Amino acid sequence: DYIPGFKRSLNLTTKKIIVFLTVTLFSSCIIFATEIYNTILYGNPLYPLKIQIAGIVLNHTVVPSANYMSPKIQAMMPIQRWIYSLLEIDAFSDQRPLKWTIAMDFVPLDSDNFGMGGYFALYVVFNVSLFLWLCCRRSPEMKIALALFVLMSIVTIMLPFSYQLRYYMYWIMVLISLNLFLVLTINSSEIPIAVNYRFVTAHNVGLVATVFLIAFVTTTRWEYTYPRHRSLAERINGEVRPIILREIKEGEAVCLVGMSPHTFLYNSQFYAVRNYSIKAEFMVSPEFVKEKCGSRQIIAPYEVKPKVKS
Repeated sequence: DYIPGFKRSLNLTTKKIIVFLTVTLFSSCIIFATEIYNTILYGNPLYPLKIQIAGIVLNHTVVPSANYMSPKIQAMMPIQRWIYSLLEIDAFSDQRPLKWTIAMDFVPLDSDNFGMGGYFALYVVFNVSLFLWLCCRRSPEMKIALALFVLMSIVTIMLPFSYQLRYYMYWIMVLISLNLFLVLTINSSEIPIAVNYRFVTAHNVGLVATVFLIAFVTTTRWEYTYPRHRSLAERINGEVRPIILREIKEGEAVCLVGMSPHTFLYNSQFYAVRNYSIKAEFMVSPEFVKEKCGSRQIIAPYEVKPKVKS
Protein backbone atom coordinates (compact mmCIF):
# COMPACT_ATOMS: atom_id res chain seq x y z
CA ASP A 1 0.00 0.00 0.00
CA TYR A 2 2.87 2.35 0.77
CA ILE A 3 4.49 2.16 -2.70
CA PRO A 4 1.29 2.78 -4.73
CA GLY A 5 0.46 5.71 -2.41
CA PHE A 6 3.93 7.08 -2.90
CA LYS A 7 3.58 6.75 -6.67
CA ARG A 8 0.24 8.56 -6.62
CA SER A 9 1.83 11.37 -4.60
CA LEU A 10 4.77 11.52 -7.03
CA ASN A 11 2.45 11.60 -10.05
CA LEU A 12 0.41 14.38 -8.44
CA THR A 13 3.57 16.38 -7.76
CA THR A 14 4.77 15.87 -11.34
CA LYS A 15 1.44 17.11 -12.69
CA LYS A 16 1.62 20.18 -10.47
CA ILE A 17 5.14 20.94 -11.70
CA ILE A 18 4.04 20.58 -15.33
CA VAL A 19 1.05 22.87 -14.75
CA PHE A 20 3.27 25.39 -12.93
CA LEU A 21 5.86 25.45 -15.73
CA THR A 22 3.15 25.71 -18.40
CA VAL A 23 1.44 28.62 -16.67
CA THR A 24 4.81 30.29 -16.04
CA LEU A 25 5.83 29.94 -19.69
CA PHE A 26 2.48 31.21 -20.95
CA SER A 27 2.39 34.17 -18.58
CA SER A 28 6.03 35.02 -19.34
CA CYS A 29 5.21 35.20 -23.05
CA ILE A 30 2.47 37.72 -22.24
CA ILE A 31 4.53 39.74 -19.74
CA PHE A 32 7.62 39.86 -21.94
CA ALA A 33 5.83 40.08 -25.31
CA THR A 34 7.52 43.39 -26.16
CA GLU A 35 10.96 42.12 -25.13
CA ILE A 36 10.49 38.95 -27.20
CA TYR A 37 9.37 41.01 -30.20
CA ASN A 38 12.36 43.36 -29.86
CA THR A 39 14.78 40.43 -29.54
CA ILE A 40 13.47 38.80 -32.72
CA LEU A 41 13.26 42.03 -34.74
CA TYR A 42 16.21 44.05 -33.41
CA GLY A 43 18.39 41.59 -31.49
CA ASN A 44 17.93 43.61 -28.29
CA PRO A 45 15.11 42.92 -25.81
CA LEU A 46 15.23 46.52 -24.56
CA TYR A 47 15.57 48.20 -27.95
CA PRO A 48 16.14 51.12 -28.52
CA LEU A 49 18.09 51.36 -25.22
CA LYS A 50 21.77 50.46 -25.22
CA ILE A 51 22.57 47.38 -23.14
CA GLN A 52 25.73 45.34 -22.84
CA ILE A 53 25.84 41.61 -22.11
CA ALA A 54 29.16 39.88 -21.44
CA GLY A 55 31.00 42.73 -23.13
CA ILE A 56 28.79 42.63 -26.24
CA VAL A 57 26.86 45.84 -27.03
CA LEU A 58 23.48 45.03 -28.55
CA ASN A 59 21.75 46.93 -31.34
CA HIS A 60 20.51 50.29 -30.06
CA THR A 61 19.72 53.89 -30.96
CA VAL A 62 19.44 55.46 -27.49
CA VAL A 63 22.19 55.66 -24.87
CA PRO A 64 20.75 56.18 -21.34
CA SER A 65 21.89 59.49 -19.89
CA ALA A 66 23.94 59.53 -16.70
CA ASN A 67 22.22 62.81 -15.85
CA TYR A 68 19.40 60.77 -14.33
CA MET A 69 21.68 59.49 -11.59
CA SER A 70 23.19 61.43 -8.74
CA PRO A 71 26.95 61.00 -8.19
CA LYS A 72 26.16 58.83 -5.16
CA ILE A 73 23.92 56.47 -7.16
CA GLN A 74 26.35 56.35 -10.09
CA ALA A 75 29.13 55.23 -7.73
CA MET A 76 27.16 52.18 -6.63
CA MET A 77 27.23 48.74 -8.25
CA PRO A 78 23.93 47.83 -9.99
CA ILE A 79 23.13 45.22 -7.33
CA GLN A 80 23.75 47.75 -4.55
CA ARG A 81 21.50 50.34 -6.22
CA TRP A 82 18.78 47.70 -6.64
CA ILE A 83 18.95 46.48 -3.04
CA TYR A 84 19.03 50.04 -1.69
CA SER A 85 15.91 50.78 -3.72
CA LEU A 86 14.12 47.60 -2.59
CA LEU A 87 14.86 48.46 1.04
CA GLU A 88 14.11 52.15 0.39
CA ILE A 89 17.39 53.29 1.92
CA ASP A 90 17.60 57.10 1.52
CA ALA A 91 14.56 56.90 -0.76
CA PHE A 92 12.30 59.47 0.85
CA SER A 93 12.28 63.25 0.59
CA ASP A 94 10.34 66.06 2.22
CA GLN A 95 9.92 67.63 -1.23
CA ARG A 96 7.37 64.97 -2.17
CA PRO A 97 3.72 65.63 -1.34
CA LEU A 98 3.36 62.01 -0.24
CA LYS A 99 5.69 59.32 1.11
CA TRP A 100 5.28 57.37 -2.14
CA THR A 101 4.54 58.86 -5.55
CA ILE A 102 3.98 57.09 -8.87
CA ALA A 103 7.49 57.78 -10.15
CA MET A 104 9.13 58.53 -6.78
CA ASP A 105 9.77 61.95 -8.30
CA PHE A 106 9.03 65.55 -7.22
CA VAL A 107 12.78 65.93 -6.64
CA PRO A 108 15.57 66.96 -9.06
CA LEU A 109 16.60 64.22 -11.49
CA ASP A 110 20.11 64.11 -10.05
CA SER A 111 18.86 63.88 -6.48
CA ASP A 112 19.89 60.86 -4.39
CA ASN A 113 16.16 60.19 -3.84
CA PHE A 114 14.96 60.29 -7.46
CA GLY A 115 13.40 57.00 -8.56
CA MET A 116 14.47 55.15 -5.41
CA GLY A 117 12.01 52.84 -3.64
CA GLY A 118 8.31 52.38 -4.22
CA TYR A 119 7.58 48.75 -3.26
CA PHE A 120 7.12 49.43 0.50
CA ALA A 121 10.34 48.06 1.99
CA LEU A 122 8.72 46.20 4.91
CA TYR A 123 6.40 44.37 2.51
CA VAL A 124 9.39 43.38 0.37
CA VAL A 125 11.22 42.06 3.44
CA PHE A 126 8.13 40.11 4.48
CA ASN A 127 7.67 38.48 1.06
CA VAL A 128 11.36 37.63 0.58
CA SER A 129 11.57 36.19 4.11
CA LEU A 130 8.38 34.16 3.61
CA PHE A 131 9.61 32.88 0.25
CA LEU A 132 13.02 31.76 1.55
CA TRP A 133 11.38 30.11 4.57
CA LEU A 134 8.92 28.24 2.35
CA CYS A 135 11.79 27.07 0.16
CA CYS A 136 13.42 25.44 3.20
CA ARG A 137 10.82 22.69 2.82
CA ARG A 138 12.82 21.47 -0.19
CA SER A 139 9.95 20.05 -2.20
CA PRO A 140 10.23 19.90 -6.03
CA GLU A 141 7.92 22.91 -6.34
CA MET A 142 10.06 24.92 -3.92
CA LYS A 143 13.26 24.09 -5.81
CA ILE A 144 11.77 25.21 -9.13
CA ALA A 145 10.33 28.37 -7.56
CA LEU A 146 13.70 29.21 -5.98
CA ALA A 147 15.55 28.72 -9.26
CA LEU A 148 13.00 30.91 -11.07
CA PHE A 149 13.25 33.62 -8.41
CA VAL A 150 17.07 33.68 -8.44
CA LEU A 151 17.18 33.78 -12.25
CA MET A 152 14.55 36.53 -12.38
CA SER A 153 16.45 38.61 -9.80
CA ILE A 154 19.79 38.27 -11.61
CA VAL A 155 18.24 39.32 -14.93
CA THR A 156 16.44 42.25 -13.30
CA ILE A 157 19.61 43.55 -11.63
CA MET A 158 21.38 43.57 -15.01
CA LEU A 159 18.68 45.66 -16.73
CA PRO A 160 19.16 49.43 -17.24
CA PHE A 161 18.04 51.60 -14.32
CA SER A 162 16.84 48.51 -12.45
CA TYR A 163 16.78 50.51 -9.22
CA GLN A 164 13.83 52.50 -10.62
CA LEU A 165 11.44 49.78 -9.55
CA ARG A 166 8.36 51.07 -11.34
CA TYR A 167 9.84 49.90 -14.66
CA TYR A 168 10.22 46.33 -13.36
CA MET A 169 6.99 45.74 -11.45
CA TYR A 170 6.97 42.12 -12.57
CA TRP A 171 9.62 41.30 -9.92
CA ILE A 172 7.43 41.99 -6.90
CA MET A 173 4.34 40.61 -8.67
CA VAL A 174 6.03 37.30 -9.44
CA LEU A 175 7.44 37.09 -5.90
CA ILE A 176 3.99 37.54 -4.33
CA SER A 177 2.47 35.05 -6.80
CA LEU A 178 5.16 32.47 -6.01
CA ASN A 179 4.46 32.84 -2.28
CA LEU A 180 0.73 32.30 -2.79
CA PHE A 181 1.41 29.30 -5.03
CA LEU A 182 3.78 27.71 -2.52
CA VAL A 183 1.42 28.37 0.40
CA LEU A 184 -1.48 26.75 -1.47
CA THR A 185 0.79 23.85 -2.48
CA ILE A 186 1.68 23.17 1.14
CA ASN A 187 -1.94 23.20 2.26
CA SER A 188 -3.15 20.98 -0.60
CA SER A 189 -0.30 18.48 -0.37
CA GLU A 190 -0.96 14.90 0.72
CA ILE A 191 2.34 14.96 2.61
CA PRO A 192 1.83 15.74 6.33
CA ILE A 193 2.52 19.39 7.18
CA ALA A 194 5.09 20.12 9.87
CA VAL A 195 3.81 22.01 12.89
CA ASN A 196 5.78 25.17 12.06
CA TYR A 197 4.11 25.37 8.63
CA ARG A 198 0.49 24.91 9.74
CA PHE A 199 -0.15 28.58 10.39
CA VAL A 200 1.08 29.45 6.87
CA THR A 201 -2.22 29.63 5.00
CA ALA A 202 -3.47 31.81 2.17
CA HIS A 203 -5.88 33.34 4.70
CA ASN A 204 -3.07 34.41 7.05
CA VAL A 205 -0.88 35.68 4.22
CA GLY A 206 -3.88 37.71 3.02
CA LEU A 207 -4.31 39.18 6.50
CA VAL A 208 -0.69 40.33 6.57
CA ALA A 209 -1.08 41.84 3.10
CA THR A 210 -4.21 43.66 4.31
CA VAL A 211 -2.26 45.17 7.21
CA PHE A 212 0.34 46.51 4.77
CA LEU A 213 -2.43 47.81 2.50
CA ILE A 214 -4.04 49.71 5.40
CA ALA A 215 -0.65 51.14 6.35
CA PHE A 216 -0.10 52.29 2.75
CA VAL A 217 -3.49 53.94 2.20
CA THR A 218 -3.36 55.77 5.52
CA THR A 219 0.23 56.93 4.97
CA THR A 220 -0.67 58.27 1.51
CA ARG A 221 -3.87 59.85 2.89
CA TRP A 222 -6.04 57.69 0.58
CA GLU A 223 -4.69 59.61 -2.43
CA TYR A 224 -4.43 56.49 -4.62
CA THR A 225 -7.42 54.70 -3.13
CA TYR A 226 -10.40 56.64 -4.41
CA PRO A 227 -10.73 59.28 -7.15
CA ARG A 228 -10.49 62.93 -6.19
CA HIS A 229 -12.40 65.07 -8.67
CA ARG A 230 -11.13 68.62 -9.00
CA SER A 231 -12.24 71.10 -11.62
CA LEU A 232 -9.74 72.82 -13.90
CA ALA A 233 -10.23 76.06 -11.98
CA GLU A 234 -9.44 74.29 -8.69
CA ARG A 235 -6.30 72.77 -10.16
CA ILE A 236 -5.10 76.10 -11.56
CA ASN A 237 -5.74 77.86 -8.26
CA GLY A 238 -3.93 75.13 -6.34
CA GLU A 239 -0.94 74.47 -8.61
CA VAL A 240 -0.24 77.57 -10.72
CA ARG A 241 1.96 80.31 -9.27
CA PRO A 242 0.75 83.78 -10.31
CA ILE A 243 4.28 85.19 -10.03
CA ILE A 244 5.46 82.79 -12.76
CA LEU A 245 2.54 83.69 -15.01
CA ARG A 246 3.47 87.36 -14.63
CA GLU A 247 7.05 86.58 -15.73
CA ILE A 248 5.82 85.21 -19.07
CA LYS A 249 5.54 88.03 -21.60
CA GLU A 250 2.97 88.09 -24.36
CA GLY A 251 4.09 86.17 -27.47
CA GLU A 252 7.19 84.86 -25.67
CA ALA A 253 8.58 81.32 -25.94
CA VAL A 254 9.60 80.12 -22.49
CA CYS A 255 11.02 76.98 -20.91
CA LEU A 256 9.53 76.07 -17.53
CA VAL A 257 12.06 74.04 -15.55
CA GLY A 258 11.31 71.71 -12.65
CA MET A 259 7.53 72.20 -12.56
CA SER A 260 6.41 68.78 -13.81
CA PRO A 261 3.86 67.27 -13.70
CA HIS A 262 1.82 70.49 -13.50
CA THR A 263 3.54 72.45 -16.27
CA PHE A 264 0.58 71.98 -18.63
CA LEU A 265 -1.53 74.19 -16.35
CA TYR A 266 0.55 77.18 -17.50
CA ASN A 267 -0.54 76.67 -21.13
CA SER A 268 -1.91 79.90 -22.62
CA GLN A 269 -4.99 78.00 -23.85
CA PHE A 270 -6.29 78.13 -20.28
CA TYR A 271 -6.05 81.93 -20.18
CA ALA A 272 -8.33 83.64 -22.71
CA VAL A 273 -6.39 86.87 -23.14
CA ARG A 274 -2.89 85.30 -23.20
CA ASN A 275 -0.83 83.99 -26.12
CA TYR A 276 2.60 82.45 -25.55
CA SER A 277 4.49 79.18 -25.94
CA ILE A 278 5.83 76.98 -23.16
CA LYS A 279 8.07 73.93 -22.99
CA ALA A 280 8.56 71.70 -19.93
CA GLU A 281 12.00 70.50 -18.88
CA PHE A 282 13.47 68.62 -15.94
CA MET A 283 15.79 70.29 -13.47
CA VAL A 284 19.16 68.54 -13.79
CA SER A 285 22.07 70.92 -14.30
CA PRO A 286 22.60 74.36 -15.89
CA GLU A 287 24.24 72.72 -18.91
CA PHE A 288 21.41 70.22 -19.35
CA VAL A 289 18.72 72.91 -19.04
CA LYS A 290 20.48 75.25 -21.47
CA GLU A 291 20.87 72.50 -24.06
CA LYS A 292 17.25 71.34 -23.82
CA CYS A 293 15.65 74.78 -23.64
CA GLY A 294 17.67 76.24 -26.49
CA SER A 295 16.76 79.85 -27.29
CA ARG A 296 13.69 79.89 -25.02
CA GLN A 297 13.56 82.10 -21.96
CA ILE A 298 14.30 79.87 -18.94
CA ILE A 299 12.03 80.16 -15.91
CA ALA A 300 12.87 77.97 -12.92
CA PRO A 301 11.21 78.28 -9.50
CA TYR A 302 14.25 76.71 -7.84
CA GLU A 303 17.95 77.26 -8.33
CA VAL A 304 19.53 74.80 -10.77
CA LYS A 305 22.78 73.81 -9.09
CA PRO A 306 25.81 72.55 -11.07
CA LYS A 307 26.42 68.80 -10.89
CA VAL A 308 29.20 67.75 -8.58
CA LYS A 309 31.45 65.22 -10.27
CA SER A 310 32.23 62.10 -8.23
